[in-house]
Amino acid sequence: STSCARGSARWRSPAPFTSAAIPASLFPCCRTDAAALVVRQRLLCADAGGTCACGCIYRLLRLSLSMPEIRNVLVLCTGNSARSILGEALFNLHGEGRVRGFSAGSKPKGVPHSGALRLLARRGIDTAAFRSKSWDEFSAPDAPQIDLAITVCGNAAGEVCPVFIGSPLKAHWGLPDPADVSGSEAEIDAAFEETWRLLEMRVKAFFALDLTHMDKAEAQKVLAEIGRMEGAA
Repeated sequence: STSCARGSARWRSPAPFTSAAIPASLFPCCRTDAAALVVRQRLLCADAGGTCACGCIYRLLRLSLSMPEIRNVLVLCTGNSARSILGEALFNLHGEGRVRGFSAGSKPKGVPHSGALRLLARRGIDTAAFRSKSWDEFSAPDAPQIDLAITVCGNAAGEVCPVFIGSPLKAHWGLPDPADVSGSEAEIDAAFEETWRLLEMRVKAFFALDLTHMDKAEAQKVLAEIGRMEGAA
């Protein structure tokens, strides 16, 4: 191991690290070239009694680049009546208590679409808790901390997607709006079933990811790839 100039700290290497090399000037107390160490592996200053200033700096840099644990996902669209309602339900269904889904809109319609509620009821999901609400609720002091915000509005239809600034990770999974479909109840239900299928495909792909081995940049990339799956709008 490589000793630091202060205390009895030493370096250990718990996992690969893929970020760019960090300048040696940020490691004033370490004798070994910092950039070479970073290229080789992720480095932690394991303090065994003293204080290693460079290790503290590195910890801060590592935390700023590392992947946060995703526990709360906010699904956003404009009206929060159709796609985002289904997204909320899917994250709660497949999250199995590990991940919680929420939904909101920048201009909420006030009530979920009847087609969305019928679909949820057909799957045995209690619809009582679903509301069409403003994203302002998630800026309140007592709101859950959002780890990932996903927009599901369709760019191809010229929709303006809301931009939620209160989360470290963002993704765009644009889909056509089933609420735009007119016709019989059966035709509307079929449109919602197709939206559910496409969203569920994406949610399942999300839960298949091993995000613990990614930094934020890598996570953003794979989340964007999921958004480009079948049916992207």
